[in-house]
Amino acid sequence: MSELREMGGRLQERMVRVVLVVLETYPVPFAEFVPFFLQLFVNSALVDQDAVAVRAMRPKLRVLLVRFIAKCLLNPFYRPEWVEAPCPVGIPPSQAAAVAASKAKAAAAHAALSQLVSSASGQCASLVEALVGKYIALSSEEVQEWQADPESYARSMDSECSPDADAPRPIGVGLLLCMLENGDEAVANALTQLATRLQQQPPSPESILMREACYRCIGEGFQHISPHVAFNSWYNSELEPQLSARLPEFMSGGHDIYASVLQARALWLLGVCGSQMTHVNWCSAYRLVVAHMGARDLVVALTSVTALLGMTALILDDQAVLERYEALSKPKASVPGMMDSLQLGEGGAGSMEQQENESVAATARARVEERMAALSDTLSQALAGAFSLLSRLSEVESMVRVLQLVSVLVEVMGTRILPQLSIIADALPKIWQTASSSGAGGLASADTGAVVRLHSALIAVLTHLVSKLRSAAMKDPRIPGVVFPLLQHSTNLSGPESECLVEEAFRLWNTALSSLPEVTPQLLELLPNLSAVLRRGKDNAQVFPILENYLLLNAGGSLDAFSPIITSALSTTVNNAVGVLLASVVNPAAPSFSPEVAQEAITSAALSDAMLQLYPQQVPALLQDTFTSMAQLIAQPALPAAGLPVKVVNVMEAFIEVLSRLTIAHPDILPRLLGGDPQTLARYVDKWLVVASARFLEEIIGVKTMAMLGRFRRRIATIALTSMITSGNAMEAMLTPPLLNRVCALAIMAVQDNAGFQTDQMEMDALDFKSDLQEDFVLVKRLSMMRQDIVRTVTIVQVVKQMLTSIAARLGGEAALLASVTSQAGSQKLVEQMQKVLAGKECGADSGDGEYDEDVINDDDDFEGLASPSGGFGGMPFTSTGSTPDRGI
Repeated sequence: MSELREMGGRLQERMVRVVLVVLETYPVPFAEFVPFFLQLFVNSALVDQDAVAVRAMRPKLRVLLVRFIAKCLLNPFYRPEWVEAPCPVGIPPSQAAAVAASKAKAAAAHAALSQLVSSASGQCASLVEALVGKYIALSSEEVQEWQADPESYARSMDSECSPDADAPRPIGVGLLLCMLENGDEAVANALTQLATRLQQQPPSPESILMREACYRCIGEGFQHISPHVAFNSWYNSELEPQLSARLPEFMSGGHDIYASVLQARALWLLGVCGSQMTHVNWCSAYRLVVAHMGARDLVVALTSVTALLGMTALILDDQAVLERYEALSKPKASVPGMMDSLQLGEGGAGSMEQQENESVAATARARVEERMAALSDTLSQALAGAFSLLSRLSEVESMVRVLQLVSVLVEVMGTRILPQLSIIADALPKIWQTASSSGAGGLASADTGAVVRLHSALIAVLTHLVSKLRSAAMKDPRIPGVVFPLLQHSTNLSGPESECLVEEAFRLWNTALSSLPEVTPQLLELLPNLSAVLRRGKDNAQVFPILENYLLLNAGGSLDAFSPIITSALSTTVNNAVGVLLASVVNPAAPSFSPEVAQEAITSAALSDAMLQLYPQQVPALLQDTFTSMAQLIAQPALPAAGLPVKVVNVMEAFIEVLSRLTIAHPDILPRLLGGDPQTLARYVDKWLVVASARFLEEIIGVKTMAMLGRFRRRIATIALTSMITSGNAMEAMLTPPLLNRVCALAIMAVQDNAGFQTDQMEMDALDFKSDLQEDFVLVKRLSMMRQDIVRTVTIVQVVKQMLTSIAARLGGEAALLASVTSQAGSQKLVEQMQKVLAGKECGADSGDGEYDEDVINDDDDFEGLASPSGGFGGMPFTSTGSTPDRGI
């Protein structure tokens, strides 16, 4: 008999699958059959049968029955937008008749579905109650699992929340959401009326489980149900009294399982619906949820963790809104005429939008302050409760959930987490010991995947903690006592977990580096792992910045042993990027130049640039292959000078900046890198001038960062070109039109940029170690190196004067130079500006009206020969191990 029942169940599954395939493939022809199948599936299979019979069906059949109803509700041909739309005008009569017949069929399906989600037919309330009681309510077997193995039960409930869950309960919840989408008010009323009726019934196991399921449905569909539920009133009248009154029972363990079911669901509702609560209620609820982390029932305790995550995430969301608002509100330099006309064209719309943004920001700011105060009051209790709960857990997924809460709390609190640092620092070594344990009862020997997830969560906690507290965190020996062993473990390629953890470990590694004023022995011990990662060649975009940070922190000597590996990795990365880039430009069918490859190329350029600044004499020979590949890419005839994707332009800019710095120190090197071919050098210089002279739209309209980068790009190119010209290494084409005009125009742009460039430098000098640099020692070192950079220290007017004087000497005098520029339709304004520079006068920045400021230039520029100041940010001295040497420019 059981075999026949099993066979019949499989046959029913196959039949429903066939119906689903026909529905999806031929929705319009099938439409006339929809009412009959709805009658069969809804009434006969779901409503008319009792819960025991429905749950006795094969789980897959239960899923398919509900999925059919949901797919009908979601089918666009059965919706009023298609059914009621008029036939297209002008089509032949035969086609019009066919469309009308199709719409008539679809109308039958639409009518049946409308009845299903309307209150008039009575079907809506029956189906809602059937779904709640027969699909979503907990079964007696699940209640028993809750009691016997609470962590296993919690894990199974979490798995049902995944997007690809294919079980009766999540599919039942999904159908309810579809019904709410189609018949919002009727379905919401049916659900709330069912909840009210269940509240009024005498408590019994069945009614409590039904009530819990109904509350879950309200929470899952709260976006649709919130207009029909006064959540604050619900909280004050039922949820808060229930949670408060039963809290002592849960702390002592004197509760029954059905009380746990309702208590856990009430906590979950606070996490899901917290955004609707008033300030007073939110703070009250937050304290209650924190207190329940100590519940003896592990499911209740873990549910409180989930609720805290949801409520705390609301603060994160508001903080993100405020950060975005503050970023947009920062004053921006702009082109007066252009921006004034744009604002004038917008009329009052911009002002209204600004007022609206200010109102939203003010509301978010007040909400953050109120909620942060409540969080601060309970923070110690929350952290202590989280770590106490961890000691009671045995399953990794439960531990990960708790560590996620700790991460979010640290992220929200920022530097205000400092008073609680001791609580966190005391717990982390114990967590690391659990995560790294092996043998009997150890996690590592049982489930590698589980250990990976736990290590990942621990890395996230440490990354957030160290990035917020910087050196304060790293000074506590308990923190580095976990950070460095964890990094050693996660970046060891011989371990089974490294493939999954290495990317997250790099973020923690970089954070640790930037939080220390110098490289510690523990950081040096990690270098062999970094070397192995470089050999593998898969994560260079993450490894190169780490190596750059070691250099900036004066640990270059420690990298000497790894020099061949670093050199090879740079060369391989650049060659690969060049190959992929050229293939994508030349052959549209080739793989595209991906953002990942572009990022590898840009980070390789950044590392090369740092090495060149710190070791200007050794690096040219060391990285000759890398520099050759960079130069030959720019000079490639197949690579156009314009019309390229942004990521390609970014790579070209990065390579040209490195090669410009190389040229300043070694003005004869470019011709050698390009094989001494004048035509190849001419192509390189042509693209060099295009990239260096470019003013992108963001710069023109006043985006500050883009303006700073543009000024730097033009300045370093001008200094490098001057180095070539004054040393006699410029090709003949650079000294004759039309290249001559473009070289001179770029040089004059650099002079015009000078006031803005000096302002940029002064603003960077004024950056505060704590508020602006977030106590990042790597940034401090980078700024220190920039102070010694020749691009900053030279007097740009004198540099350009030397350039023009040298060109004039080659051409037969200043008059010949100016005549040569004029002969090629050179701008008269350009000629006048060149005359001013040759006379030792500065041509001011273009103000938009064609007028320029004139200032007599003192040969002793304020930034010439700048000495290192005795103090730096936060009392840290500025030091640099070297810079590009001044060759008398």
